[in-house]
Amino acid sequence: MFGMAINKAFGRFTVDGSVLYQLKGSGTQDYEFGDIVRTNLQGAYTMKERGEYPGVELLAGVNAQFADKDHENSEKISDSGGTTIFFSPGIASQLTEKIRSSATKCYPEFTA
Repeated sequence: MFGMAINKAFGRFTVDGSVLYQLKGSGTQDYEFGDIVRTNLQGAYTMKERGEYPGVELLAGVNAQFADKDHENSEKISDSGGTTIFFSPGIASQLTEKIRSSATKCYPEFTA
């Protein structure tokens, strides 16, 4: 696996993004799993000024997964791989400077 993540704050609003690439390998019996790319873009709005505890943030994000088809005996597996896109609203709390909790729910928007 390899990837990168970015984060930028604009006052009370924060934007986070990431991309993760997962190289899949061969399994037993001449089966090869397809590689996967996962992306994430999320926004967070802080209800209080940063540094005031406990803090509360409203979250909204879009997550996508792009999976290559698996292969068995050099033949594509037709019902493997595909694209899935999720919408994920949530809430987070910065309890202290070093303790944070969050909860999100993923809703599938599109699957192909």
